[in-house]
Amino acid sequence: MNLKNLVLYGAGNRGKMLIQLMDLCNLPITAVVDSNTSLWGQKIGNHIIESPDILRGREKADICITAVSSLAIGEIKKRLKGEYKIEFNDVSYLELIMALYEKIDIDSLRHSQHLSANPIKAGKVSVIFDCAYGLVLGGVEEWTKGICSEFLRQGEYTPYILTNYGDYSIPDELTNNILRVDVDKDAPFSIHNISQIMNCIEAYLPCILVTSKPEDALLAGKLLRKKYGDAIKVISGIRGGSDEIYQNYIDMRFCTDLYTCVSSDIRKNMILRGTDPGKIFTMICPITCPDELLRDYAEDSDRPIRLGYAGRLTVEQKRMDLMIRLISDLEDRNVNYDLEFAGEGDYAPVLQDFIIQNNCQNKIRLIGKIENNRIPQFWQTKDICINLADYEGRSRSIAESMANGAIPVVTATSGVNDDIVDGENGYIVEIGDYKAVADHVSHLDRNRDKLPQMGKAAYSELKAKSSMEDHYRFWQNMIAIVTGGAANAD
Repeated sequence: MNLKNLVLYGAGNRGKMLIQLMDLCNLPITAVVDSNTSLWGQKIGNHIIESPDILRGREKADICITAVSSLAIGEIKKRLKGEYKIEFNDVSYLELIMALYEKIDIDSLRHSQHLSANPIKAGKVSVIFDCAYGLVLGGVEEWTKGICSEFLRQGEYTPYILTNYGDYSIPDELTNNILRVDVDKDAPFSIHNISQIMNCIEAYLPCILVTSKPEDALLAGKLLRKKYGDAIKVISGIRGGSDEIYQNYIDMRFCTDLYTCVSSDIRKNMILRGTDPGKIFTMICPITCPDELLRDYAEDSDRPIRLGYAGRLTVEQKRMDLMIRLISDLEDRNVNYDLEFAGEGDYAPVLQDFIIQNNCQNKIRLIGKIENNRIPQFWQTKDICINLADYEGRSRSIAESMANGAIPVVTATSGVNDDIVDGENGYIVEIGDYKAVADHVSHLDRNRDKLPQMGKAAYSELKAKSSMEDHYRFWQNMIAIVTGGAANAD
């Protein structure tokens, strides 16, 4: 990577880490800028944080935007092109990180706790699932616990979960299969984090490392593979279906031996971006389904039709701002509805204020985050699942709603076409089209006989995909491929 005039835009945690790594490699930084006026004049190492105004009048520059949020990155690019009118080479943060670690002698900087020149052991292969930033209550984390428990039951491989020192709910059978690692979420790709993860994994070679995000563990796996060759293989699980996520995995493509995607849409999009079709597979994550669907529906038009949402209460990705517009539309149409939000997020106060201002307390409730074991009960008391997200992977919340007989009325995010047949077991609308969601809710309100018909069809679709035994066989197949054994084609 030949950069002669590099400007770093953003002096947050990612920016600080990049500066430290560049200084370690003795690579020049032309300027560090940030839109936050309170940071101007402060220093990171020997670099003074300046106003982006210094970019005015420049003809060309190599600019690395270090922000995390895709919305923030989009706004910065718009400002650079529109307000500053600067021609710039958009330098990928992750590609830059990869290039820096090619220059860094990580073994000379980390203090390995394993003195053996060859730590590779005979016996069962370890399968290490990465949750290094925390085993919190979430879709990836619940899946990780479930598949690890199945690996233990099968006894063919030794599974572990790599996580930090937080206090988490861990099933009893997995107590001895948790690998604790001292990582700092606020120091992404730091020498400390990478070293800690490498030290931990090194003790369990040979292994298959399974990651779920393009983060520290994925890079650590690449560095260990460079040192130990085939003693470690890396499988990247792609959980999200946005352009930003696709690009992150493309930027880190040299870290991965094999990809698993939670939807066929993600697989197609990664192939379009140059991924070898023979190295990327679609994984249907099992969802717990009741053996029988024993529930009722609001078939009587005198009863409110029951709507539900479960997930983060945020604008970015989840579009809670559109949820407010949807509610207003339902009110204008005089739809007889009841709506519960299960989840937390920074938009919760805005939603609550809206509910109070519009006197909707009797029909809309924010019940906060619910425990995993209460999710089936939540959805079994809902007729319809609403999701207005801009992007998903394969939404676990939508799948859980269908598994419990709720009808999905959702935007056309990645994965929905794998489970929903539009008009038969749910409805799919264009991204951002909350009015179409209101149309379908209003239609179901007027045609209550469709609720049990479509709800049972939704349940049947998920019931057919809920075998953990089938899911384990999928992982046997992936391990066979990545280790050079025979396998079935995707």
